[in-house]
Amino acid sequence: MPEVPDFRPNWISPPGDTINDLLREQGIALGEFADKMGQPLERVTDLVEGRATITIGIARQLQKVLGASVEFWMSRNFQYREDVTRLRVPDEGWLRELPVGDMIKFGWIRPVPGPAE
Repeated sequence: MPEVPDFRPNWISPPGDTINDLLREQGIALGEFADKMGQPLERVTDLVEGRATITIGIARQLQKVLGASVEFWMSRNFQYREDVTRLRVPDEGWLRELPVGDMIKFGWIRPVPGPAE
């Protein structure tokens, strides 16, 4: 069986995208959603826009108001936060492809005495 590479997109989707989709499908306005969640509109807006983290308590409220399990919401939040971190840290794999030995030999760069430098 062929090996399938990990799907690592260069974009992210906050849990708020899923929340917005469910609100649209269920015909619930953001203000009404805030009321059903028992949260201020500002907090719900932060949640929808990805600025607020989904806690276990929020996940329980989302389950009651929108459906999907607590585990789904926690997993959705975890994946989003992991993707944000992954995209903030640059992929330096391309550096290993540089011909550093030749670059030193031609005098383009100086050798470094140790890893710390």
